[in-house]
Amino acid sequence: GFDPRDFVLFAFGGAGPAHAGVFAYELGVQRVVIPQKEIASTWCAFGAASADILHVYEQVDIQASPFDAARINRTLEALEQKANAQLDRDRIAKPRRRFRFSLDVRHRGQINEVEVLLAGKRLHGSFAERPEPPLLHALRAALRARLVVRRGAT
Repeated sequence: GFDPRDFVLFAFGGAGPAHAGVFAYELGVQRVVIPQKEIASTWCAFGAASADILHVYEQVDIQASPFDAARINRTLEALEQKANAQLDRDRIAKPRRRFRFSLDVRHRGQINEVEVLLAGKRLHGSFAERPEPPLLHALRAALRARLVVRRGAT
């Protein structure tokens, strides 16, 4: 992922500033910001109470190419149903709900997966078409783009 040394550490809340120096040292972070005066309360209990609700649902389904798009779509549908059930319990109105769907993919021989956002809620098309199906081509292009963002090259 990301290198913590490239970021600034914000220390807030009741005990955050008391421990910030140790955390910064352990992470290799060079700068620590401790909000003061009027803004300090924004970064603690108030911030937690006013933050967006976030639920993350994941499912491991390891496949090799050619992928089974229908199987992936069934998994995405099940995850969306779980998320909607939780948001119903949270009393979040349907028009206010936002979903983001992604796949963690990698090239053969690559150790770490890379998250690739889907353009919509489901995969459309087939991975079985020849010579190369548009769906697989789009997934590969998205993977290459993410690798460029992460490493600067593919």
